[in-house]
Order: sequence, then C-alpha cells, then structure tokens
Amino acid sequence: MDKQIMPNKLRVVMMRRIGEEPDPPHVDFSGVGYANLDLLNIDIKIPAEHTICNDRYDAEMQYYFFH
Repeated sequence: MDKQIMPNKLRVVMMRRIGEEPDPPHVDFSGVGYANLDLLNIDIKIPAEHTICNDRYDAEMQYYFFH
C-alpha cells in the first residue's frame, strides 16, 4: 500500500495484481456480471464532498475498483 496526503484528501493506493501474488483487497458485487473486482484506492475526503438528506458530514470514504 502507498499512502498519499493531498490538499483535500488522504489516499491509500493498493498494489495492482500482476501475477500469482496474493490477491489485493477485492469485493464481489452481485449482479454486475463479473467475478471479484480489485480495490484500486480509498480516498478519505475531509470535509465530505456529498450530502445525505441535506446533511454534510465531517468526512467521507470513496472506494475505487478496477472494472
């Protein structure tokens, strides 16, 4: 994992799968027609970029997967 500090977020970047090494973190989204999707990175944004029911929270996490 590589950790990056950016002006508006913290980012954790996962190593890409390139061979027979252990799998990176992944998830199985049912109904997307694929097997497991590899996690690319996690962004922690402070303050939150989006609102939920017009409420803005202190932070949010966004997960990015390889499709």
